[in-house]
Amino acid sequence: MVGNSFTNWAKLTPRHQIFINTILQSPVHVICTLRSKVEYVLSEKNGKQVPEKIGLSAVQREGLDYELTLVLEMDVKHHAVATKDRTGLYMDKPQFTPNEATGQQILKWCQSGISKEAVTDMIRTSGSMQTLREIFNTYPEFQVLLNAEYSGRRKQLEPNAKSKTPVKS
Repeated sequence: MVGNSFTNWAKLTPRHQIFINTILQSPVHVICTLRSKVEYVLSEKNGKQVPEKIGLSAVQREGLDYELTLVLEMDVKHHAVATKDRTGLYMDKPQFTPNEATGQQILKWCQSGISKEAVTDMIRTSGSMQTLREIFNTYPEFQVLLNAEYSGRRKQLEPNAKSKTPVKS
């Protein structure tokens, strides 16, 4: 885009947020790939500031990984390491080279989950704020998608609730 890059972000940020929300509200699992660049820091060597390579960094708006269920970072040798993992499949495990078996593990995890309808029913029938909070924390993949349901039930359980956020995670 031509013009001031700062003001251009003001135009693009809402569109980018719509894009992210569309991914999060998708009824299917979505695999995202992000471009990366080499990350450098300046370190002092022999009295001079010298750039030093510290690894790869995703080229994306900050905080996107917060929205994702599983984040695998890959190096130039195609080794992956989990930097975020709500599935429990890869966190705190040594680096590995993804292959067909990796895809099968992820697919099995995806298919073992609970449906949106089942979580919606649990929200509707929750009898206390504590139960609602437990549902919210147990199914983080539905926190954004079912925000209206959480908020509505919270208002029923706590008629004087003022916060937009249904429960604290």
